Amino acid sequence: MQATINRSYLWKHVQVKTLHQNMRVQLLMDQGNITSAHEQQEFADWLKRIGEGTEPLYEIDGNNCIRIPDDLYVLDVNKDKLDTLIKEVYGDLQNIQDWKTRVDYIIERAILTPKNEVWTTSTTIWPSHF
Repeated sequence: MQATINRSYLWKHVQVKTLHQNMRVQLLMDQGNITSAHEQQEFADWLKRIGEGTEPLYEIDGNNCIRIPDDLYVLDVNKDKLDTLIKEVYGDLQNIQDWKTRVDYIIERAILTPKNEVWTTSTTIWPSHF
């Protein structure tokens, strides 16, 4: 924590800028893809509420948890959780032979985590249907 930029003596010289327009949503709107733009905006709004601490919390097993929408939740109880997550996010990369196409495909996907920790079997994630 002490090595972060906002702990630096330089921080007093930094001007914080905030983004006000979601360019991905704007691009989808410009392309006429209203449904995808709406979905992207809902996801961005959900992430913003999490970041601002305004997303509702639910106590589960003594921990404060947020509900993850069903369309974002990955669960396959018959397989290794990490392998299932990677496969769900990145698909079968072996079927993409062209290197540039593979790079572009990966750039469009990410696994986000609120903590810089390895995901273990003890991690509790609660989908919205629980």
